[in-house]
Amino acid sequence: MIGLQGELSPLILRVKSLIEQENKIGKVLSSSIIAAGGTRTRDSIVEGLRYFTRRIVGGNIITIGLRHMIDFVMLVLGELSAFRSPLNIQRPQVPIMGIDGTVIESVATVVADHIMLLGLLSSGAPLSVTFRRGPPFKGTPGFIWSIHGEKGEIRITATGPALQANDDETKLTLHTFDQEEVEVIEWDRHFKDPPRPARNVAAMYEAFANRETEKYPDCTHAVLRHRQIEEVFKSAEEGRRGVYLG
Repeated sequence: MIGLQGELSPLILRVKSLIEQENKIGKVLSSSIIAAGGTRTRDSIVEGLRYFTRRIVGGNIITIGLRHMIDFVMLVLGELSAFRSPLNIQRPQVPIMGIDGTVIESVATVVADHIMLLGLLSSGAPLSVTFRRGPPFKGTPGFIWSIHGEKGEIRITATGPALQANDDETKLTLHTFDQEEVEVIEWDRHFKDPPRPARNVAAMYEAFANRETEKYPDCTHAVLRHRQIEEVFKSAEEGRRGVYLG
């Protein structure tokens, strides 16, 4: 069992069901994501997240934020056959903030703060992802995911892209093209008592305890995602397509 708990998210599983079991939008023609998040500030980083500026450490918005997001997207839409991933550092000097809000120092970052992922799903449908570090435009969602099909379109909006950890302020809507009204879709939650970030983790442990191995991702799945994220970096550095399957 590995920590990609978005695969047990009732919200994500509801979206998957709308497409596969209920055939609400027909064949998927395209999908797009606009996301902002990873840190609460756009032009600085708190001292505890200093490592976000150092790729060698291993933890940053690409290996953590993008990996979680792309994992639940792949669960719903299937894997990418190939992609390109321009990565840009738009704020090369990052102030490090202490717990009292003052600037301790300014460091050079080697980790992108603007990520794009453009590719084709195995189904042939195009997928576009834009993800920037920091908060979104004031008063707007930090995550907008549209899935466009032959018969309709699904839209998920949330405060940020970390749906694996928090879906309380998330809205799931469906527009079938032969209807005028946009339908708000509800979903059941596994648990209501644990804090929000723990709910899908609790579902993973429950499945593990019940030996329901088909419900949670394992080490083989982890290798797949590691290959995918490594190709994200290589695609940007080498100016080539990213391919991680096979």
